[in-house]
Amino acid sequence: MRLPVLLLFIVSSSSYGQFQKTEMTFVKYLIDKKQFNDAILVLEQKLAVSPKDDSLNYLLGKVYYNLQNLPEANKYLSLVSSNYPRLYQEGVFLSSFNSAYMGQLKQAQTALVNYHPSIVPYPFLKDFQLAGLALLSNDFHRFDSLKMFFTKSNQVILDQQEQFSVYRVQLAKNKQKSPFKAGALSALVPGLGRVYAGKKATGIYSLLVAGLLGAQAYEGFRKDGVESVRFILYSSLFTAFYLGNIWGSALSVKMIKNERDEAIHKQILLDLHIPLRTLFR
Repeated sequence: MRLPVLLLFIVSSSSYGQFQKTEMTFVKYLIDKKQFNDAILVLEQKLAVSPKDDSLNYLLGKVYYNLQNLPEANKYLSLVSSNYPRLYQEGVFLSSFNSAYMGQLKQAQTALVNYHPSIVPYPFLKDFQLAGLALLSNDFHRFDSLKMFFTKSNQVILDQQEQFSVYRVQLAKNKQKSPFKAGALSALVPGLGRVYAGKKATGIYSLLVAGLLGAQAYEGFRKDGVESVRFILYSSLFTAFYLGNIWGSALSVKMIKNERDEAIHKQILLDLHIPLRTLFR
């Protein structure tokens, strides 16, 4: 997922008055030209003189955010103090999303739970993001409790709220099937366990391979006996494939659930990001 370049907000924010006009113009030029590495050099030089400057830390965090270097983005966004409420609150949302994107769901949730928004529509956005994090954790009870606070008056998050309800249903339906049953079915008929797990094509392929190996083993036994090279080779291959297919069928049940969950989670992350892209550009 490509993170957007949030230039308009960077240029228009009044907090950057701490820059001298020439420096601000130069940094704006570098960002407009997507010369982010040069912008980082300028900002780091300024931070060496004023390490606690909130606007500098925020802007550097945003540059790293545009570069998709999320650990560095969070490093600088976390240094923005509440002395500048707008920058601070936007930094909280961006760093929480970054953590979620990196799979650090607990860290993403903690950042939001400890944050009390004071600027509209941030209270709605907080509940929205926490609901998305609950879905990413497959915590349906928490999602249902947060859904009660969804708003119908804010168009920025309205569509994504509706999508979250769809994802909740999809995730709940994506229950893991029984590995024991999958293995037992493949023991009965090779490939049947994979069909049960949801991999019909793989199941049919397994049945064909097992049938071919078994037929060759039987033909070797019928023509040359149990001591023939042909029988020993194909019966060994059949046995190895047969046992491996049973084990693979049992494992595939969990793998398929995880694959489906991951696909839905990617959509959730995309919908989490859309309001941030809209509000903080």
